[in-house]
Amino acid sequence: MKQYILLSAALLMAAAGCQKTEVKTDITPIDDTKPVAVQFGLGQPEFDVAVKSAGSLEAWGTNDLYIFGYQTNAAEYSEGEATTLIYNVKATTNKATGGTEQTLTVLDPESADGAGTEPFYYQGNNTYDFFGYYIDNAAATVEGTTWTPVTADTDPTPTVVTTESATTPVSGVTLKKGVYIPFIINGAQDIMTAEADKSKDELNETSENNEVDAADCYSAYAARRGVQPNLQFAHELTRFTFEIKPGTDASKNVEVTGISIEANSKGFLGIAGEDKGTITALPFDETNNPLATFTLMERAADSETCTALQPVSLTDATVGAETGVKAGESIMVIPGETSYNITIQTQMNEASGIDAEIADIEKVLTLAENAQFEAGKSYNVIITVYSLEKIEIKATLAAWEDGDEINIGQDDDQKPSAQN
Repeated sequence: MKQYILLSAALLMAAAGCQKTEVKTDITPIDDTKPVAVQFGLGQPEFDVAVKSAGSLEAWGTNDLYIFGYQTNAAEYSEGEATTLIYNVKATTNKATGGTEQTLTVLDPESADGAGTEPFYYQGNNTYDFFGYYIDNAAATVEGTTWTPVTADTDPTPTVVTTESATTPVSGVTLKKGVYIPFIINGAQDIMTAEADKSKDELNETSENNEVDAADCYSAYAARRGVQPNLQFAHELTRFTFEIKPGTDASKNVEVTGISIEANSKGFLGIAGEDKGTITALPFDETNNPLATFTLMERAADSETCTALQPVSLTDATVGAETGVKAGESIMVIPGETSYNITIQTQMNEASGIDAEIADIEKVLTLAENAQFEAGKSYNVIITVYSLEKIEIKATLAAWEDGDEINIGQDDDQKPSAQN
């Protein structure tokens, strides 16, 4: 695979937060005889949590993204296709100090300077589609029915499905035409995808000479008028967080020592094509693909690793309180199921003086009307302990935060759409 380098640039101008109708037009024009670099806006959520392989990602830290760029309406998605501009480019982010936004510039190792220090450029009047993904450390390779996790510091290998092979089973899965990344998760990784949205990034100024429609995105023409692709990453897994409550004063002597969920661990992440932004799971099979057990872990503030869950004490909890005691980080699973089996382990705390073996409690997580658990949604599981044996579970939906958008401004050229 070709190796690429990605430069994380400085924060954008303060005007980036303005409405699109407020983008300044009195900027010194650039020379329209020169090529225009492809730059990417990258929205970042507001929460200060950003560590690899340690639970849900809510802000960019040092994280590896991968980017694709294809000519609009490209017929194929392979690396060697003439319509492929950027293919599986690695992009390492950095935490944006003092703000919530970054821009990314892709450097082409085959650039004319021979040093790989120039960016990719828009070609002629062509327009492009751009996609991105974040796979944490969950990428895998597939050969037949054998799934193997990708080793650390190794770039994921895309699986490209062509028109001819669109109905060919791949490791027990039928994939539609497009680009996919195989993965194996353990419950502690976050997986995300992004597609630059032309309808959101287009500018419609009152001046006829400063108008960019979606049909002209993304191109040199649009870039000169301040329109660059914004990659707004969306979570593709279902997240579970956990709270523990005492149901009685006596139950405050109970400690929760473990929580686990059974779920599918293997699938294909759709990057571009007919199944972009979706996960196709490897079907459950007791022999070839049994359910995996995802165990809740915890993480200290600013820690880069998850560790085993320490006993969750209810000693200082209040019976009947609106909120309970937070347990661990989160467990993230492949979405689309209507139920997940959950196991809860408890013990009596030492101060109770009660030495008793407590059997594991097994429950089933479900939603009202047997609805499916959805991608990109976080469900808060409230576990109420009443005695040594009785436990009640309630799942509520909590929003999984999205990031902000970025806009960039510059000047004028010939509309690509006018060339058709």
